[in-house]
Parts: sequence; C-alpha cells; structure tokens
Amino acid sequence: MGDKEFIINPFLTMRLEVGKTTIYVKGEPFSQCKYLFIIDPENTVKEKINSIDDAQAMMGGQLEEEIKPEDLGITPEEEFWGHCSNLQAWAEYGYDTRLLHSNLSFPLVKRLTEVGDPQARRVFKEEIVKRYYEGNENVRTFLRSEGYLEYISRDELWSPIKSDTEVLKELERRSPKKLILFSNFELKDYEIITLDLSFKEIKEVPRSLVKLTYLEDLELHGPEGSTIPEWIGELNSLKRLDLTYETASVIPESIGDLGNLEYLRIYSPHLKVIPESIGNLKTLRKLKISGEALENIPEGIGGLESLEELHINRTSIRTLPDSIGN
Repeated sequence: MGDKEFIINPFLTMRLEVGKTTIYVKGEPFSQCKYLFIIDPENTVKEKINSIDDAQAMMGGQLEEEIKPEDLGITPEEEFWGHCSNLQAWAEYGYDTRLLHSNLSFPLVKRLTEVGDPQARRVFKEEIVKRYYEGNENVRTFLRSEGYLEYISRDELWSPIKSDTEVLKELERRSPKKLILFSNFELKDYEIITLDLSFKEIKEVPRSLVKLTYLEDLELHGPEGSTIPEWIGELNSLKRLDLTYETASVIPESIGDLGNLEYLRIYSPHLKVIPESIGNLKTLRKLKISGEALENIPEGIGGLESLEELHINRTSIRTLPDSIGN
C-alpha cells in the first residue's frame, strides 16, 4: 500500500503514511487522525445534533469506542479518504468547528491562524465565542481549560449578550473575582436570567442590577457590614431569591413588591425583623427563613396564598402567628 497525499488548500494537506492518516499544516505534521467517527443509524437515537461534540455526548462515550473502521472492513486507504472528506468539508464551510470534534477543530484552526491562513484568522475568535455560547458543557469546559478564552477580550466574549453588560462590568470592578458565564450567570435567548453572587468579595451590590429586566434567579451573599438593599423590590421578574447576609438585621419592606417570586430563602444570624409586606408575595410557593436572632414572624405571612412549603429553623421563634393556621 503506497503513501498518498490530498491537498485541501495551500495551508492544509492530508497524507497517508505507513497506513496512518496525518494532517499537515503548511508542510509540517500537525496531528495523526486516530479514529473515523462512524454512526450506526439503526442504533442512533433520533435527537437533534448540532455538532460532533453533541453526537459524542448523546452516545455517552468516547468517539473511538464507537464503531471502528476495521469492524466494517474499511481499509486504511478508505479511512484516509474518509478523513480527507471530513477535513475538506470543514474547510469548505469556513472552518466551522461544529463539524469536527472540539479537541481537533480548535487546535487546528488556531495553528492555521498562526501560519497565516486568512480564513482561519477571520473566524478563530468568532468560533470561540459562538461555541462557548451554543456548544454543550463539554465544549465550554474544553475552551476554558485549554486557555482559548484568553484569546478574546471581555467585550468580545460578552458581545452576544442582549442584557446591559455594563452591569457585569460594574460587578467585576467591585470584586477581584471575574464573573464566569454559565457559572456565575446564565442566559436564555442571550438575556441574563440567573445571577449567582454568592461569593463574599462584593460588599455592596450595585443598584444597576435593576437593569437586568429578565433576571429570574438571584443569589446574594452579603459580607459583614452589608445590608439587604431597599431596591431589591424593583427586580420585578425575579422568581427565585436566595439571600445570605452576615450582619443584616432587617429585611426591607420592598421585598413585598416581588410579585412573581416563587422561592425565597433568607438567612442572617442577626436577622430580627421580617416585614408585614412579605404577605404580599401571592405567587410564593416555598419560603425558608433562618436567623438565630429572629423571635417573631409577622401576621402578614398568612397572606401567602400559594405557599406550599414553609421552613423555619435556627431561630429563636417560640410561637407562630395565628394567620398561618388560616
């Protein structure tokens, strides 16, 4: 069996050498193709697959653990042409990283960028941003762990977000900790719907959070000396609110303005007052209250007509208001 060569473009070449397929970039060996991904349609669940990474995740195993070419009687030469077809399609579609596994596509487009491929230079950063938002968690983990996010600026990473990104920038200015997309905040239709500020570095949460008009889930952890802000009641879209404060003694009256709230957890060892307005939360289904200094629950709590679960622990409360039994 003789060696073979297939030129995809001036920067990318495939070679069959001693029965193995190798990718060459600008005349230098880049990577040996270890397996050809083949799917058996008879045993494949018909699910929406947007990338090779999604196909791998759907099958729940390593690509090389799927059907091997030799199992189907495919020769090394036939496998070579299969690899050539895949890489040629990838190049013809502008180095679309969905068409190859991320652990090959991103290193390869990065190397092509380094050797001067103009198409690779155009799409390298775009592909990082696009796949970080649209790829599965395995892709995002790969991009973070392999340092690909270091090739793009903060503005470039956050450019698809429709919500006011100045809010995120202000949060970062107030904390030494950088916010991580899909860890500290999550999106739906590119709007911020979840924000986790449970780390303690932010002493005062900025009022600009009220600009996040699609925010549904907020977790705040206030360090010593901080108080729960009065403007918390302006977060009208909130469905879930989790508050842990080291020294807060009062819950602001405005908490009762959260008309869509379904879940509320409050903890502060110094908590003494819960406002009557809490009874205005007509959609609240679960309420958790903890605070060693808390001695009373307001009568207004009986107005929580949708309440399904009430958890009160680590408090100094001895009796519950009569309204709870009504």
